[in-house]
Amino acid sequence: MQPQIPLSKIKALNGKIYAQLTADEIITLDYYRHLGRKYGVSLSMINDADSKDLASANSEQEAKKILHRGNVVINVFIGD
Repeated sequence: MQPQIPLSKIKALNGKIYAQLTADEIITLDYYRHLGRKYGVSLSMINDADSKDLASANSEQEAKKILHRGNVVINVFIGD
């Protein structure tokens, strides 16, 4: 089964800063955050955001606002 969003789109996000992503790139990131394991994609987001604030976010929307404030770098790993 092929992903609905091509792997090339998530690969292109490697090393980018979350706050600088376009709306289309955020859709790609969200898609692979939720379904990435199914396609061998692992993501990590290294940030300056306060982890306590992020952990206490009441919604995904609130968490996204916190990520926008921090200097969050996206790392993409695609397994074999």
